[in-house]
Amino acid sequence: MLAAKTAAAEKPPAENPANRRRHKRVRIEVPLEGQTDTRLWGGLALNVSQGGVLVQSPRNIPEGETLLVELTLEGGPRVVVQCEVRWRQMDDQGRQTHIGLMFKELPVAAERALQSWVNEHPDNVEQRF
Repeated sequence: MLAAKTAAAEKPPAENPANRRRHKRVRIEVPLEGQTDTRLWGGLALNVSQGGVLVQSPRNIPEGETLLVELTLEGGPRVVVQCEVRWRQMDDQGRQTHIGLMFKELPVAAERALQSWVNEHPDNVEQRF
């Protein structure tokens, strides 16, 4: 019985699902424009992957909101895609600072162009957790 407890104690902790990344991310600093059903907004894209984009924006956009985003990658494709706000980061005063957008309906041509662009920038890849 003691051996079973010791073996269990040596097991590494389960990985936090929030830290799992399906796609490598490339650091960028590119203006981004978005549109919800009722308003336009802008932000700064900080990283991009085949699955989505991290945006710095003070605009309050609720989790789950769907929006249309236009992003032109430096020396690469212009991507217009429907996204969903997956998470938001707030500062100490409760103001939104960053949002994580997941691409919802990425057209095949845009997906291929984005994949190619990401693969061409291996020096700029953010490490996976």
